[in-house]
Amino acid sequence: MARTLAVHVHLTCEPGKREKLFKHYRPIVAASQAKPGVIAYFVGTPVNDESETEIVVFELYADRDAFNAHLVSPEMKEFRTQTADLIKQSTVRLATPLAHSFLRPPAAVEPGLSILANMEYAETADMEEVLAKASRLIAHTQSNEPATQSYFWAVEEGNPQSIWVFEQFESPEFCFGTHMKTELFIEATSAQAEGLVARPTFAKREFGFVRAWV
Repeated sequence: MARTLAVHVHLTCEPGKREKLFKHYRPIVAASQAKPGVIAYFVGTPVNDESETEIVVFELYADRDAFNAHLVSPEMKEFRTQTADLIKQSTVRLATPLAHSFLRPPAAVEPGLSILANMEYAETADMEEVLAKASRLIAHTQSNEPATQSYFWAVEEGNPQSIWVFEQFESPEFCFGTHMKTELFIEATSAQAEGLVARPTFAKREFGFVRAWV
């Protein structure tokens, strides 16, 4: 059975070049939306990025073949050619989704808060416990929180101690005031917390799309 593939990208562009980089990203997103193998393509900016040089991207593919096809597509080849002098630094992480992760396309309400995060656990952490509690949290969130539009956790390829997260909420108030105060959230995020390094990015959605996926 083909495995869904999540991709987290962090770009740092040259000062003053972010809008130009967006211009080159938009055709990629438009072309991807027409491909059934591309489930999501989110392009956002960190809310606290005063330098206006950072871009965060979340992509979800039906399988690795869809991802590989994307990499060699005409729009990606053109993007690489046109943006070589715009991008200062880039990191790409591939990850395998956890059970129960889900995406809901926004209906009338656009996401009020998007979170892209990395959680790096200590080498001694019991990852079986971490993943079990995370899966329970995700399942509960899907069933009980319609204001949570996406909740997607995935384990980094080649690094089982590293989890990458993509979450979208209708509002910051719901995220911080309701979701993060649930018993299951506290249980999941406190599991094996000794030595944990959490790197959250609170982001504003610039453009993109999400298809329903559960």
